[in-house]
Amino acid sequence: MITLQVSPETGSFVSAWSGACQGSGFFCTLTAKEAGQIFKVKVTLGRKPFASAAQYTLSVVVGGSVTPYTGISSAPEGIICGGSGFQRCWLNYLSGTKVLLAAQNAGNYGTDWKVEWIGCKPVGSGVTCEVTMDQVRSVSAIFGK
Repeated sequence: MITLQVSPETGSFVSAWSGACQGSGFFCTLTAKEAGQIFKVKVTLGRKPFASAAQYTLSVVVGGSVTPYTGISSAPEGIICGGSGFQRCWLNYLSGTKVLLAAQNAGNYGTDWKVEWIGCKPVGSGVTCEVTMDQVRSVSAIFGK
């Protein structure tokens, strides 16, 4: 009796043995009836699909006393939302990504403005906030004096 073993690369598996070899998994067995016998063996390998990393959508809403220059941007970059001309108010992020949102208000208030964050933890002076993408998230930024 002869045992054959296949050692496929990581992520591959033996899906079938055929021909003179009978077996399962990485091993098959041949039975020789005479010395010098030649065997025809075929092994079919499969590849496990790679699991794609989960992604979650972060949506941002801007409200309150909004001017054409009021907006929210993100780091990692991608979200630019609010005021006039800002169009990207959502983005998909890989699970576990920490997203920092920053408020800008270059309109009528000068430096006399504030932002209230809903759905996001304020950081420092409160002009920025941070959210961890472990699920679909919605953040509101309410601007005022």
